[in-house]
Amino acid sequence: MTFTGADTILPTMVDEHWYARLPFQEAQAQLGGPGVESPVTIASCGWHGTSLDPERGCFGIVAADGTLADMVGERLSVTRRDGLTERTVFVYVHADSTVLTEDLSLTRRAFLALSELARDDVPVLIRVVAEAVVT
Repeated sequence: MTFTGADTILPTMVDEHWYARLPFQEAQAQLGGPGVESPVTIASCGWHGTSLDPERGCFGIVAADGTLADMVGERLSVTRRDGLTERTVFVYVHADSTVLTEDLSLTRRAFLALSELARDDVPVLIRVVAEAVVT
């Protein structure tokens, strides 16, 4: 077991999917940990339900033919700026899709950290927090 905070104990053998499936606040703490420096990418971000993907945690899906297609397997920091307000959510991109109209689609809960669900998509700034591990 690994102790990460006052109340959080993690198993020693975990992967990115495991972190992204944690309760929202814990997933944010784990996925947003120390990361790599990366350039900022501007993209469109929407949300999807379980009919597109059964995952409900802090997951993202990228458009298979889009500019973010190479980000499958990476942890991302997704930030929405709205006037003086800035909101950020951390997600793990676990898949791509040929049916997306946005560059990036988040689970409902992750998108809700950026905007109300009444919006179909919002402009966001994306940074890679942790690059995909190639084996």
